[in-house]
Amino acid sequence: MENRATAARLRAHGVPVTTHFYRGTHSPPQWERELRSALSALPRNLGRWGRR
Repeated sequence: MENRATAARLRAHGVPVTTHFYRGTHSPPQWERELRSALSALPRNLGRWGRR
């Protein structure tokens, strides 16, 4: 619930947030799925941080 509330607060302040909430515990398959997703998105988004 805290993570969802934090994401909602960030969005309310105009921060673009992407979330993936899953049921269960932090298991290796969840970490692997998120790591693959983050690594593929990283090159696309690196340049965005400096352009505001």
